[in-house]
Amino acid sequence: MANQEVDYVKLLKDSFETGTKSENLVPLLVASLLSTVTLIFCPPFIFAMFRMALRATKGEKIEINQVWPGVEAAIRAFVLFFIIGIGVFVGSLLLVIPGLIFAFFTGLAPYVMAAEDASPIEAIKRSIEIVKASWVVVLVGSLIGAVIVGLGSVVPVVGSILLMPFAVLFMANIYGRVHALPAGAQSGQLQPGA
Repeated sequence: MANQEVDYVKLLKDSFETGTKSENLVPLLVASLLSTVTLIFCPPFIFAMFRMALRATKGEKIEINQVWPGVEAAIRAFVLFFIIGIGVFVGSLLLVIPGLIFAFFTGLAPYVMAAEDASPIEAIKRSIEIVKASWVVVLVGSLIGAVIVGLGSVVPVVGSILLMPFAVLFMANIYGRVHALPAGAQSGQLQPGA
């Protein structure tokens, strides 16, 4: 099987260009701001940002009224983030590494829930399946996303609010590359046309 290389620099460039379009920038920044300052409503706003990022990476128009995902989606976002949070917490109690592994394998769950309209449990299962099939691509993408968020933390709060949308867009592009991999794909390899 030929290994199709992922051009992470191109994905970063695409994410930046998508995020800086005036019609995308304001809704993404508002979602980022609201998820930061309204801690209790953080999951719905982050979920809305994931949903908007997926739409933006497909060239769809996003609008400010999409910042609130709706009551049903907000409840699903709370449940999803609660389950992931409990899994990471319990895993972290078991010498940290299991928590990191759980976080890694469930990291695409919000994108799955947003793109495939999956339930929280289905999104977690599907995220694990996707990451198993392409763990190298997701690992490198996650590290790059972490660097973007880390750069934002250089300027407390404001930097994170400004750079979080770009990290979310970048991971939306990663999800777009790996979500359709067949079950038998080798770890880290993308199929032509994926």
